[in-house]
Amino acid sequence: MRFRLRALAAFGCLAIIASSSTTYSATIYSDDFSGSGAVLLNGTAPDVRPGSETWSAAISTAANDDRRWYANGSKPASTTSTSGSAGLGNGNAFLPFVPETGKIYTLSILLDPQTVAGTRTDDWFAFGFMPSTATTTAVWPTAATNPWVFLRVDNTHASALAFGGGSPSSVGSAPAGPLNLEIVLNTQSAQWTVDYFVGGAVTPASSLTYGTNPTITQVGFGAFRQAIGTVDNFSLTVVPEPTSIFLVFCSAMALGLIRTRRGRQVA
Repeated sequence: MRFRLRALAAFGCLAIIASSSTTYSATIYSDDFSGSGAVLLNGTAPDVRPGSETWSAAISTAANDDRRWYANGSKPASTTSTSGSAGLGNGNAFLPFVPETGKIYTLSILLDPQTVAGTRTDDWFAFGFMPSTATTTAVWPTAATNPWVFLRVDNTHASALAFGGGSPSSVGSAPAGPLNLEIVLNTQSAQWTVDYFVGGAVTPASSLTYGTNPTITQVGFGAFRQAIGTVDNFSLTVVPEPTSIFLVFCSAMALGLIRTRRGRQVA
């Protein structure tokens, strides 16, 4: 009987190692933006957070300068600067985050950018893992090597996607309407990898292995110039390294065996 219990424990440990990357994940951040459209997102707390973190978001309220994100996930239009990168509609929102090695992180969001009437040709929403140099009112740094996606919807593009990470790649078209996007960052190897998933697909639309791993200090989203629309279902989850789950599971198995043995001795 003792041999059977040991064999069961060994089998269980092997099984949990094999399945850990797909069966277990923990939520770091989650927000469904159920707040008020009259309240600024800046300073509000996401629905799930590891500590006391709050959103750091654009708050400018100057005349004809609307970079603001609201607690319901909406972004209104700017009425100024219709050309050039100095558009006053640029507005981003971030939460602090630094990845650890040996883990798999999934960042996801539902983006619904819309364009305003006129001749705008470069209005888009973006989201991703960003460095500390990315600020709430700056242009989203599309040249950065960090993992990011932008979804472009304007008067000349029905829908277009671009994926960052050093040499940004683009997709000529994407499904219309609100679009679910996921970035899977894997830090288990010396050179990190990133996969981009679009619309719930199981096959990545783009993938990248880093030569030099990016510096990441925050996660979030942004809007470019006169882009308007909403974001929803923002989340960041993590799958721990397999050895962590292995140790937890085996510890539980060991405790179970000890309790079983003690119970028999008492009996």
